[in-house]
Amino acid sequence: MNRTLRAACLAVLAALATTAVAAPAVGTRIANGETVVFVAVDAMQVQDNYLVLTGVVEGDAAPSTRFVNFQLSSSYATIAAPNLESCQRLALTAMERPGRYRLEVTQGRGGYVTPIESGCRLVRVQP
Repeated sequence: MNRTLRAACLAVLAALATTAVAAPAVGTRIANGETVVFVAVDAMQVQDNYLVLTGVVEGDAAPSTRFVNFQLSSSYATIAAPNLESCQRLALTAMERPGRYRLEVTQGRGGYVTPIESGCRLVRVQP
């Protein structure tokens, strides 16, 4: 029984490991450990593990699309899912009040000792 259960578990793990989540076809992935600051957010979309944002990045003149991976299929999913939901709320707030907030989006970089998770921060613009 133990061998059968072990074989079944290994088969499931192998199937999960080969299931890759495709990155969005449009936009630029934010690099590991990098923070991108949006001064305006025009659109937001959740696609699989990714939060896809379109807007004006600080220092740019035109809108662009960037995406961040929240690693929902990894061992960090219990942390990543609430972070993704929080980022969605913060992005909506930035969209509803253009010019009042800056949205800082950080692409996490996983690690065994000190993992840094993907996340967002909303900062009020000082008049």
